[in-house]
Amino acid sequence: MDVLNPPRELPRVPFLGSDPGPGGPAPNGDIDRVLDETRAELFGFFVAMRLAVVPVIVGLLWWVAAVEPAPWRKLALAVLGTAVLVGAAWEHVRLRRRGSGQLAIGLNVAVVVVALIIGLGLTGGLASPLLPVIAAVALLVGAFASRPMAWALVSVLVMAVVGFALASHRAVELVPEAFQSSPAAAFSTAHPWTLAAVTVLVVLAVAQGARRLRRGYDNTLRRAAAAREESLRLYTEHTRALTLLSGAIAHELKNPLASVKGLAALLARRAQGKDAERLAILRREVDRIAESLQELLDFTRPAVPLEPRPTDLMFLADEVARMHEGLARQRGAAIHVVGPASAVVECDPRKVEQILVNLIQNALEASPAGRPVWVRVEPGPSGVTIAVEDEGDGIPVDERERVFEPGVTGKPAGTGLGLPVARGLARQHGGDLVASATPRGGARMELSLRLTVAAEEVR
Repeated sequence: MDVLNPPRELPRVPFLGSDPGPGGPAPNGDIDRVLDETRAELFGFFVAMRLAVVPVIVGLLWWVAAVEPAPWRKLALAVLGTAVLVGAAWEHVRLRRRGSGQLAIGLNVAVVVVALIIGLGLTGGLASPLLPVIAAVALLVGAFASRPMAWALVSVLVMAVVGFALASHRAVELVPEAFQSSPAAAFSTAHPWTLAAVTVLVVLAVAQGARRLRRGYDNTLRRAAAAREESLRLYTEHTRALTLLSGAIAHELKNPLASVKGLAALLARRAQGKDAERLAILRREVDRIAESLQELLDFTRPAVPLEPRPTDLMFLADEVARMHEGLARQRGAAIHVVGPASAVVECDPRKVEQILVNLIQNALEASPAGRPVWVRVEPGPSGVTIAVEDEGDGIPVDERERVFEPGVTGKPAGTGLGLPVARGLARQHGGDLVASATPRGGARMELSLRLTVAAEEVR
């Protein structure tokens, strides 16, 4: 009987974003890692359950040791009981603190097998009341040990059972004083080979069943992962096609809009009265559509490589704030830039400026009329945070990540692409862009960048 057949290998499926390598898809260990983690969690459950059984077994060993007249057996039973109790408690604590890998699980199962065989030998061999425990141990071996170790441990269990049967057949006294008059002792002495054969069959059947369950679970998870990967691949292809189509449409619309705006400017020179007002409205709407198309192009086009150079973020923040002075005055607001005298980082100033433009415009639109917007440059031990704060209604906690998803916007005419593009540029620098709240309840957008030159004294 082939007790421990190896599971049929299914092709490993690379997860989205993995590097296929020059020779095709590279083996991906994510599925195997998930399987190992699941086995470790399940083994932790068995370890916890073992704590409920161990006190009963240890109590039995200590009781037999107390009534046993032979000094060597008394000492061996006491030591074994203590070792089992301490080992089970220590393993439970270790697993809770550090977890357990496949090697540690295999060694743990091997120790359990050895302890059981010793316990059986000290408490009567095939007549031992611990004999039924061998089925549970066979289950652990089949479910958690690796194939080579499982082969070895099952073989050890079978040889131990055969050895106990041979000892009983040759009238070697294994039964302690406490069990000398038990019916089990008489039965095992009269029928050692029958009992041994039944025990071996139980061990093989349980180990085989556990191994097949483990193989079925592994294959099911691999098939589910393969189906998920195929779904992600189709979704990615569909999204890429829509992105390319959106970019192409936006690019084709920009040129006609530029022509419309130019013609409207020419007509506005001669128009008067209502016609001039209508042409001014037309030009503003063309500008708004052009801004939306530019955001769509920024979102769909591949990220342009960075052109980093030492950049003073305080100077850059001041420049962007001055660019928005006109818009701020229209709303009766002011933009305050506070921070150190200088904070220099290695970054692409054009892209950081694009991020700040988006954040400051959003802050001005979110703030009530007459309320200020704050731009705070905050150096830290490993980087610089530029925080743009407004005094508006803020962003609800459950919406602070969704605002970075494409299409999510609180503006009636917004595209929902500005913040996703800004976060993408921040992460291209190795930083990030996150949303939080100010003590006054407004929104706080934090752009983090790595610091390469220490900031000078705060002004």
